[in-house]
Amino acid sequence: MKRILLTTFAIVGMTTGLQAQMSFGLRTAANFAKEVRYSSYGSSAYPAITRLHVEAYVELALRNNFALQPGVALQQTGSKMSTGSQNGEILMDGWRKVQYLEVPLNLMYYFPQNNFGQFFLAGGPYTSVAISGKEKFSRTVEEIQFGTRKIAMR
Repeated sequence: MKRILLTTFAIVGMTTGLQAQMSFGLRTAANFAKEVRYSSYGSSAYPAITRLHVEAYVELALRNNFALQPGVALQQTGSKMSTGSQNGEILMDGWRKVQYLEVPLNLMYYFPQNNFGQFFLAGGPYTSVAISGKEKFSRTVEEIQFGTRKIAMR
């Protein structure tokens, strides 16, 4: 019984201390990712379409100006495509739009500042998965089947 009570108080104490050092945030930005396609003939780069980035994160304060910041993000990327011309007429015109779900984990270091704001350095790994995609070429809109083509977004 003492062990259960002691464990309960320890968990409540740690949770209360952690809540004082935890903050939540929402971040939005614009993406300007260009698409590069690779084939046995070489590679082709296409101009970007401006798309949205939205991320929700939790920041957990650690010791000595360090913090851990896990999050969940929705990345939208895309590109415009037009190839070739014959007598001044474009042969193929279209776009591709892809959405990714990302889970980043950043380690942050806050540099000490005196009434000047905050300066920090952050970095870390992330994992992502493509959740949807569409492409349109000359009035035909198609769903992208992931895993069937070699596509790299940068």
